[in-house]
Amino acid sequence: MERVEGFRRRALVACAAAFAVGLMGLAGEANAQFDELIPTKVGLVKFAGSPAVGKLYKLVSKAPNPPLFLLPSADPAATGGSVAVGISPGRLDCTLAAQAYDGIEGWKTLGPPATPKGYKYINNLAPGGIAGPCKMILVKQKVIKVITKGTGGLPAPVGLSPSVDTVLTLGGDDYCAQWVAPHDKEIANKLIKDKNRLAPVACPVIPSTTTTLPGTTTTTGGATTTTTGGETTTTTGGETTTTTTTLPPQPLDHYRLYPALGLDGPLVHIEDQFHPGSVGEDVDLGRAEFFLVPADKNGEGIINPADHLTCYDIPEGSFSAMVTVSNQFDDLGPQYLEVYNPDALCVPTEKNPMPPGQPLMRDHYKCYGAAGSPVFRSVTLMDQFQDAYVMVLHPILFCNPADKNGEGIVNQIDHLTCYATDPPGLIPPMVTIRNQFHQQGEYLELGPSLALCVPGKKIGWTPVTTTTTTQETTTTAIVDTTTTTTTSTPTTTLLPPPPCEQSLPPACDGACPPGTECVQAGPLCVCELSIAVCGDGQFGPPLCWGSCPPEAPICRDMGGMCVCTPY
Repeated sequence: MERVEGFRRRALVACAAAFAVGLMGLAGEANAQFDELIPTKVGLVKFAGSPAVGKLYKLVSKAPNPPLFLLPSADPAATGGSVAVGISPGRLDCTLAAQAYDGIEGWKTLGPPATPKGYKYINNLAPGGIAGPCKMILVKQKVIKVITKGTGGLPAPVGLSPSVDTVLTLGGDDYCAQWVAPHDKEIANKLIKDKNRLAPVACPVIPSTTTTLPGTTTTTGGATTTTTGGETTTTTGGETTTTTTTLPPQPLDHYRLYPALGLDGPLVHIEDQFHPGSVGEDVDLGRAEFFLVPADKNGEGIINPADHLTCYDIPEGSFSAMVTVSNQFDDLGPQYLEVYNPDALCVPTEKNPMPPGQPLMRDHYKCYGAAGSPVFRSVTLMDQFQDAYVMVLHPILFCNPADKNGEGIVNQIDHLTCYATDPPGLIPPMVTIRNQFHQQGEYLELGPSLALCVPGKKIGWTPVTTTTTTQETTTTAIVDTTTTTTTSTPTTTLLPPPPCEQSLPPACDGACPPGTECVQAGPLCVCELSIAVCGDGQFGPPLCWGSCPPEAPICRDMGGMCVCTPY
């Protein structure tokens, strides 16, 4: 009876639309719009992380036979569409592009275009691309499927979920499903799973959720709203209202660290837990030197697959402290790190960005050189570039959340500790990035992965004060009456070498990322993996890496130099 009523509703809508067209005297066929209420054969949501957010969403709906599902009223390659998934209090949204499949993303028509058997949307860039986390949408008369990956914007429900609501919109047509509690299987912060659920009696209403991200300015009518950190300032006419809002902390993924070669960063003001308030520093950032890619460690999943960090060199600075950290590797107790001079500022970044570009709710991180005992963990890592089995060794970087130019900090709790890994990975392809420093995008050349950055907590820290002893020296001046001739020597300014691919063979003297060298390949110059020896200058502290003899197999930073040491 429920299915019949659904068909009656959509038939009435179609008839009303056709009748309205006829009354208006318009030529052509009416564009009927309908609500298709679909049952759930299989429904699955997986969560990961702390706090838990979506990792995978899957819906499979099979039509009773008869009746069959209606196909969209118009070709979705022309109309586009959207997907909304609601699990109170969160919501996941995807925009399905109005375009035919181009080998990367878009719609495929199944069967002859004049008499299609269905439509399929493919997003090979998921969780990036236009459709974001939506990886595949299939609409046929007998089956409908929706699959998303990396659904980081969908937080796990607090307690047990009352329902999982889904609305797939194609043109003006809605396909609606709902799984109501009690669910067949539900594990808090881990899993919701249902099978063989009936179609809903009506399309569910999924509340919209709007989050204003730090560093954004919006204008509506005569009102301008600016969000900085947790403060929202609204100016209407001459009146200004400031509202303080507590933003939800964003959980951190593991990151795989790749050496990088890119453009310089600007002059910025940085404050962090080591240099707060008035002791914050103005830093003229150097070149991009690291690129951090979210990684799946030992099958634990990735929370925010589109979340990357580009780290720009901090060319100078002095600091020393003993820091106690806690993370996944301290099963034998907290880890004690010697943390020293600032090394880089890491900036939230889009990789292979698509217009118009979205602000990222991710903190900046100020990274310092670090030294400590090796953890010796064998782990499997999966990221966008490669899978690898590596040994996690000693810490090399420690990263604090940082306030850049007064933009605030969303998550004060989580920090990153980066550990050297061996062996190094393959050289990834060149990537295009966009962030606050390079709004029009820039290219990064990457070297082989050398480290794994692990989220954790900073339990405490103690600054280390260096005492300098000054020895008084008496100097006797000697007057020389000899005539002195001063010769002026012209100064030559050395320009940095061009990128490797812009240099010419056989010299091939262009610049490459650390761990690679510029070599001739036919008529071109390309960056290839070099054979590094610890301390030969290819990898400088704190990122020390290279071959060592068996009796001292660990290449590590010792007093600002890369040396081979025993375990």
